[in-house]
Amino acid sequence: MSEARRDDQSAATLAKVEAVDKLDFEERNLCEILRKVISEFTPMYRNKGMSVEFFGEENCIAEVNPHIEEIFSNLLSNAVKYSPENTQITMGIKADGEDWIVSVKDRGNRIPDEYKEIIFERFKRMKSAE
Repeated sequence: MSEARRDDQSAATLAKVEAVDKLDFEERNLCEILRKVISEFTPMYRNKGMSVEFFGEENCIAEVNPHIEEIFSNLLSNAVKYSPENTQITMGIKADGEDWIVSVKDRGNRIPDEYKEIIFERFKRMKSAE
């Protein structure tokens, strides 16, 4: 799937989710979803000589919206796009009481402080650090 088409699909999905008064949730294993996303992106990160390491529990059961997979895909896609070739990305999940903390660590440029407030706003894109 092309990058532009993936971005269009992500924007359309976000619009649908925002338009719904009540989100649907289902019980899913977040570890399985993360592993699936990593597997699907294998050609993309291997083309850049990169590797993805996963750490986490075996059973990470949570009530989540079915679109959570797209969110994880977007995070990994950005990590691959904006990281230097021949580096490693680490994705992980750990328990925090009754919650789960998902992390993605890459070797790309850090987000400048001036952009940290807007990175989660819809349709915002920061300038690339050169």
